[in-house]
Amino acid sequence: MRCTTLLYTILISSFSYLIANSITVIPPGPVTDKSVLEIRVNLSNSTQYLETLTLKVFLDTISETNLVADSTQIELISGESELISFWVETRDIVPGNHLIIVETKDTYNNRSIQQWPIEIISEETAAVTRLSGGWIDPGVLIEGWGYPRNRAVRPEDIRNAVDAMQRIGMSTIIITYVEYKVAFYPSNVLDFPYYGMDVIELILDQAGKNGMHVFLGLGRGTDDLLLWEGLGDYDRIQRGIEFSTEVAQELWELYGHHRSFYGWYLTHEANLIGLAANYYNPVADFCHTFSPDKPVMIAPAGTPIISEWLLNTSKVDIFAYQDAVGAGYKDYRYTGDPEIRIADLDSVFSYYSSLHQNTKKHIWTDLEIWRSNPQTGYTPFVPAPMEQIERQIAIEAKYVDFITGYEFLSMMEPPESTLKLGGDGAVHLYNQYMSYYTSHYLSSENIRIGKNIDLKLKVYPNPFNSSTLIRINNPEQVRMEFFEIFDLLGRRIRIFDIAKNLDDQIVLIWNGKDNRGEEIAQGLYFGQLTSSAGASTVKLLYLK
Repeated sequence: MRCTTLLYTILISSFSYLIANSITVIPPGPVTDKSVLEIRVNLSNSTQYLETLTLKVFLDTISETNLVADSTQIELISGESELISFWVETRDIVPGNHLIIVETKDTYNNRSIQQWPIEIISEETAAVTRLSGGWIDPGVLIEGWGYPRNRAVRPEDIRNAVDAMQRIGMSTIIITYVEYKVAFYPSNVLDFPYYGMDVIELILDQAGKNGMHVFLGLGRGTDDLLLWEGLGDYDRIQRGIEFSTEVAQELWELYGHHRSFYGWYLTHEANLIGLAANYYNPVADFCHTFSPDKPVMIAPAGTPIISEWLLNTSKVDIFAYQDAVGAGYKDYRYTGDPEIRIADLDSVFSYYSSLHQNTKKHIWTDLEIWRSNPQTGYTPFVPAPMEQIERQIAIEAKYVDFITGYEFLSMMEPPESTLKLGGDGAVHLYNQYMSYYTSHYLSSENIRIGKNIDLKLKVYPNPFNSSTLIRINNPEQVRMEFFEIFDLLGRRIRIFDIAKNLDDQIVLIWNGKDNRGEEIAQGLYFGQLTSSAGASTVKLLYLK
């Protein structure tokens, strides 16, 4: 969803010379009213003097009544940096769109303000019951990978895929790796031929335009099985660390300026988390040197061997557990039968969740939207049925903070695409998931205002790219006042005066322009109907 987690920074007074700070909110949003948010603030003192700082976190406006967290005084010597974390529960926050505001002050009352918009949704589960993030596996772009296509891949295909992900409510993208047999960016350190297209830049740039967030996967180099076969091999682990840190350094130099650059993904998967920590921890530590607030994520494979102690001692921030449904994982083997794994999901994720309770580590899920290929027993994968994915979402949402779906490019494809990378099955799944998403999060049919008055409010099409029709059925002749459209920051961009309309059916057409007739940016907006009986809101998704 557009701009649900886009970072804005305002520097006030003379404090800009001091604060080279940034903030990151984990999860990035959307979240439920049963979540806990980590608000990370990276402070850096670039002066020649000792500085004493205080931080305060507000919701929506800077006022003492909206204060949700604050710090004791923090002393930073010259050249020193420090990561400050605030943990905020959402249960007392009214669902809707909000701004998290972090105010930093020095002893002279100079201040810096950072803002992070976030949507809070009322649900019965810990996570929002949808795919809030999606994985991109660049390897499927390689000709001969095994997935059908109508033509060669073009840059606009990458941008269109990012837009298509946003269209179905994915705020976050995880790039599985930046190399696989080829380099998907112009690298000076990778010993692979260049793909010929900077896939990483295309994703980061388009995601930035859409207000989305991106994890960069470091890749595996030539040692695909490092954390499966080489866990006891010190020299092999060291070579893996050297490769990953070198790639991370280059990625930061090339792409660290992108506002969409959210965090790091360590591509190597592992079962034995304790031994794998010999690789994960030094690489995570190295990534944190660039910007400590940016999280590091891993996706443990199968049913990992892990403990509360391992979580507490890990340098990794986010554990996105693979649900292994596509592989039908059971007893440390691939069965190819998703039902076998689905039967275990409740117990498996309940166990993961229990381990995370007393830690400061985030629990996400890497939900498999694929099935093993019936002809080969494994790859190339085929799209899973939507009804199966709904069951996976319903179970895993009870236990995790954030749901991501693996993998978008080959398993979901919008019908307007002419690439057809995943064939007809991928188009079918995209359409099915779009219906699921819009029916749960964008469509609003029956709206109650007041105590006993029901209206029918229908927006169609939604999402839309040229114009959308807003139909208000008002059989009880409630006095209407306004239909207003707001952006995610609460700014009114369009108003329809319907006070004099006495019809029992009101039809409005919105063409994606503001009150001045200027075209608005692509993204999520909110339409608010105000009447004598109260107000109600509907989501509007505008696409270009």
